[in-house]
Amino acid sequence: FNAIYNVCQLVNFAQGHFAMLAIVSWYFLIVVYKVPIAIALVIMIVVSMLFGVAIQFLVAEPLIRRKIPLVSLVIATLGAGLCAEGIAGIFTNFSILLIEPVFGYMTIKVGPVGLLMQYVLIYGCTVFLCFFYWWFLEKTWIGLRLRAVGVNAEMASLEGVNLNKIRCLAWCISAGICAIAGWLIGPLIQSSALVGLSLVIYGFVAAAIGGFRSSFGPLLGGILIGLLISFSRAYLHPAAGELAMFLALILILTFRPKGLIVA
Repeated sequence: FNAIYNVCQLVNFAQGHFAMLAIVSWYFLIVVYKVPIAIALVIMIVVSMLFGVAIQFLVAEPLIRRKIPLVSLVIATLGAGLCAEGIAGIFTNFSILLIEPVFGYMTIKVGPVGLLMQYVLIYGCTVFLCFFYWWFLEKTWIGLRLRAVGVNAEMASLEGVNLNKIRCLAWCISAGICAIAGWLIGPLIQSSALVGLSLVIYGFVAAAIGGFRSSFGPLLGGILIGLLISFSRAYLHPAAGELAMFLALILILTFRPKGLIVA
């Protein structure tokens, strides 16, 4: 959510569908067509990015130019995501996609606990992407332009910044990161064409709790809701996890609407 929100001031509810498209693409490339992993990874990311660019140019930009209400724009992004869900469902029949983890089912010992290597890969990639994204925004001239457009698009345009290109880049970055996220978690969840909306909900709650504008806020929010859901299921009731998550969201939006970390 962070890249698009900072540049376009838009909460994109097709965010989880970027990851869903990556999961479906990875399934067909690896499981069905046996494409080499490196090539499949590139194609998977490109597919999600192309969908992001399509939403930007076919949905977001035309509606922004017409100055429609923000709520309508958010609903339009959700509609675009559901269209992608329907298209993916045609190819997969909405069936569960069985995807093997990158390192198979190899585990490593952490004390008395065996930890699946896929989780280690997730932790490592998450930390790396967060720091790399922060560095990109803070230390590169392209990142400076992304931030400038987010702060004042009109002034940035007067300084010679191409708003369409910068917004397109923001959508590509967001879609690319989501594609990697889908690739990482796809083998660990019940992956199907229907998974996009649930990923949107969890991602939105994490970003809202941590802070939409911060590079590290959504990471903090994700860790906190993960712990909250786990403890609620363990000590309250197996079905209490999502309830606790949404109660936490309501409290954060009530008392700290900008999130725990304010950029």
